[in-house]
Amino acid sequence: MTKALTILGELRDEDVAALVRLGEVLSVSAGQRLIKAGEPITAIYLVLDGEFRIEARDGKIIAKVLTGEVLGEMSLVESVPPSVSVVTARPSRVLSIDQAALTQAIAHDDAFAARFYRAIAVFLSRRLRATVTQLGYGEENRFDPDEMEDDLLNVTGHGGERFRRLVQSLIGGTA
Repeated sequence: MTKALTILGELRDEDVAALVRLGEVLSVSAGQRLIKAGEPITAIYLVLDGEFRIEARDGKIIAKVLTGEVLGEMSLVESVPPSVSVVTARPSRVLSIDQAALTQAIAHDDAFAARFYRAIAVFLSRRLRATVTQLGYGEENRFDPDEMEDDLLNVTGHGGERFRRLVQSLIGGTA
């Protein structure tokens, strides 16, 4: 859930409200392909509850995505079709945010755009540091992805509260 917590923590409440206005809650059944490798996608997805498999083109499962993760953000940033597929592992719900509408909102609000892209950049930077460490590079400056600096703890704390309120308002229950 670190991705959503980081992203939501960097945004303001009004930014999260804008994302909700731009999106719609979708229920997806087990086995449904949300994203197909090599095909353009038209939305980014916030997993409100559920589980997804990330699959390579050969069908090999390379990761699992759970509640609170974001899917499709790289294709939004790069305008490149995804290199992996995303398949629902069990019945799930997502907030589907239309890319065209989000791009338009970003184009009309520079402050929102700056916060949104900073949030994505912070998350992708942390993921890259963790990957480099897992590959065994940078031993002298070892980065532990399970340890968070105080500023990141503060951001993810705000993000966690925003995610909880978001899920409550969209589907009820607790996150």
